[in-house]
Amino acid sequence: NEAHYYLGNCFQYLFEYKNALIHYQQVETDSIKYPLLAFNLGIVNKVTGNYSEAQKCLQQFVQSVTERQKESYERWLLRANIELQGIGKAQHPPISPILDIEIDRLPPPVNSPQHDFAAIAYRTPQQLLLTSTRPESKGKVYNDQHGESFSDNFIFALDSGKWQDCTDTHHFSTINTTADEGPGSLSTDGLTYYFSRIEKGFYQLFVSEFRDGKWREPKLLPQPINFPGYTSKHPAISTSGDTLFFSSDQPGGFGEHDLWMSIREQGEWQLPINLGASVNTPFQETSPYWDSEKQSLIFASNGHPGWG
Repeated sequence: NEAHYYLGNCFQYLFEYKNALIHYQQVETDSIKYPLLAFNLGIVNKVTGNYSEAQKCLQQFVQSVTERQKESYERWLLRANIELQGIGKAQHPPISPILDIEIDRLPPPVNSPQHDFAAIAYRTPQQLLLTSTRPESKGKVYNDQHGESFSDNFIFALDSGKWQDCTDTHHFSTINTTADEGPGSLSTDGLTYYFSRIEKGFYQLFVSEFRDGKWREPKLLPQPINFPGYTSKHPAISTSGDTLFFSSDQPGGFGEHDLWMSIREQGEWQLPINLGASVNTPFQETSPYWDSEKQSLIFASNGHPGWG
């Protein structure tokens, strides 16, 4: 029981949910030694699309918590109920228009065997800027969660029907260091790039400007945005360039990571504003994107009911 349970924990931490499920299923479900087993089974079943089984496990967990235990398990109970709401949505999706969209996987070198994520248009629709843990990254320290290199930012361009790595051609290698560089956001004119980098053990937000044909040495954004001793990541600059959205665990939030925004006035970034309880939850809100045309904020969350 013990070996399977902790192997399940490890695979769940590594995002290998199918392997986690195999090991969790070997543990006796009535074992009082593992009170979170039914909860974990519910999460990995939901992530792998086994909604009926996930619902059964999460309900079992909720019902197993006694009145005396409720305070100790408050956080897990809240998460379990959120996941149950998400399962209801997945099983009975709202009626929505059918969109005629075809999704194709981009070929190498855009995609690699490693993690490739957070792709955005660079300066034209034929140019992509993305974050990747591929071996070409400068950071050779390995992330303890996924076992791959620290990530860097890369640029690819479609030329004569083929994608080419043009990171160095665009002098973008000055952005990358041996530290872990995270996803970023490009200004509308393509001349300012906001991104995250680990600095003194925490993700912090940096900005680089394109001048005289080169990306300049990135500068750390000021303290109102980068709160000492806390993480700030996933920047998203507005079309107007005067509002910066980002995710942070700095004090004053509602949960693990909240969404904040800072407004630039007279060239200075102002004290960040928390986006409030309608957006933020006790859990994680990340990856904001501001759609200026629709005046809508798009973001990722594990604290709002969702399908995945």
